[in-house]
Amino acid sequence: MEDQSSSLFELQVDESAQTYLRDTTKWTRFISITYYVLMGLMVFFLLIMLMFKDFVATAFSQNPTLSRFSTGTGMIIIIFAIIMFVAIAVFLLVTYQLMRFSTQTKKGIDQQNQDALEMGVGSLKTYMVISGILGIIGLLFGVIQLIAIL
Repeated sequence: MEDQSSSLFELQVDESAQTYLRDTTKWTRFISITYYVLMGLMVFFLLIMLMFKDFVATAFSQNPTLSRFSTGTGMIIIIFAIIMFVAIAVFLLVTYQLMRFSTQTKKGIDQQNQDALEMGVGSLKTYMVISGILGIIGLLFGVIQLIAIL
C-alpha cells in the first residue's frame, strides 16, 4: 500500500506525454509571440492616437453634429489611452507566463530537468489563474451592462 502512495508523488513522464508537451510548447510559444506582436501594435496605435488627439478634438468641434462632444474629447482620449495601457500591462503579464511555460517546459523535457518542468507547469497554473480571474471580471462587467440596459 505504501509503494502505491509513494509512486504517486514520483510522477514519470512517458514518451507520448513528452511528445504532447513538446507540441504544446510549440503552440504556446507561437501564441505568445503573436500576442506580443499584437500588444506592440496596440501600443503603436495608442501612441499615434495620443499624438493626434488635438486633431480629433478640432474635427469634433468643427462638425455641427459632433460639436457637443468636443469639450471633453481630448480628456476622453487620454483616459481611454491610460486604461488601454493598464490593460496591455496586465495582458503582458499573462503572455509572459504563457511564454515562460513554453520555454521552461521545453527545457525540462529536452534536458530531463525536473525543476524546469515544475517551473513551466507552475507558470501554466499562474496563466490559468490570471486568465480565469480576468474572465470572471469580464463576465461580471457583461452582466452589469445587461442589467443596466434592462
